[in-house]
Amino acid sequence: MNYLTVTIPTTQEGLEVVYAALDALGITQVSVVDDAEEIKRDLEAQAKYWDYADVDELLTGHEGPALQIWLADDAAGAAQLEAVREKMKELKAMDLGVDLGSLACHTSKQADSEWIDEWKKYFRPVPVGERFCILPTWEEMPEAYADRIPLKLHNGNIFGTGQHQTSQLCLELMEKTVHPGDRVLDLGCGSGILTIGALHLGAAQAVAVDVDSKALTIVPEHMEVNGQDPALCRVLVGDAVEDEEIRQKIGTGFDMVMVNIVADVILGIIPTLPGYLKSHGLAVFSGIIEVREAEVREKLESYGFKVLERRTKQDWVGLLARGPEE
Repeated sequence: MNYLTVTIPTTQEGLEVVYAALDALGITQVSVVDDAEEIKRDLEAQAKYWDYADVDELLTGHEGPALQIWLADDAAGAAQLEAVREKMKELKAMDLGVDLGSLACHTSKQADSEWIDEWKKYFRPVPVGERFCILPTWEEMPEAYADRIPLKLHNGNIFGTGQHQTSQLCLELMEKTVHPGDRVLDLGCGSGILTIGALHLGAAQAVAVDVDSKALTIVPEHMEVNGQDPALCRVLVGDAVEDEEIRQKIGTGFDMVMVNIVADVILGIIPTLPGYLKSHGLAVFSGIIEVREAEVREKLESYGFKVLERRTKQDWVGLLARGPEE
């Protein structure tokens, strides 16, 4: 299959707005590119497909990140691309009080093999915190990280590589707070990297939930790659906030809940968390840009949570909180 790579330059403040808009269109295969030089390289590679190719002019004054999505290069993908373009036009026309950046949708076409080769160039072993190393399955563990726990991933075109700051913040907050025998819940599980990390730390059972049905195959695949028994994790597809049937299937009494999404979604999830956690259970949050942190903290406090630790990477915030007593 061939793919359309779509790059959408925005701003730090616009990340959540654009992410939420894409999510509303059913597009969850989203990656954030923070490095300006990487954005420029991507756009220059795509320029031959445009009606214009002045990348420097396009990026004048642009210092923020870009979102990338991947669509099938077929009729369905073309329809999705048109919907994305229309949605970006709508956002630009709205007075949201936030600078969203250009929101231009720049596309390139790549064969499956080309996409994989290009992706692999940017996916390298990355140490995270004190105990982990995110490791592509085709790479050997660097000798310098030999004493770390490898988190092996191989499928980047669906859920990303786990190398973004938000995933790293969650893993760092989990390192000393997941204990042998714990039951953990991963909301918005994506590739399953947080679930896999928790099981490596000694968690006995996990439930991983995502709105994308691909999680049903991707999470077990990544568990097997990491030498874990897929039976240790139940993977569910659905909305853990609105879908009562899914909420019943998830259950309760978890020692920890991990939520690596965006602030708007986290704000909607917080009211449900006391029902998932055991008394004084822990919750790890990431995907929060600094300008939204106060909102998240206020919502947590209103539902009986106490923030125990705060970590930051660039403009992203990760929080560890203790839940209310039953």
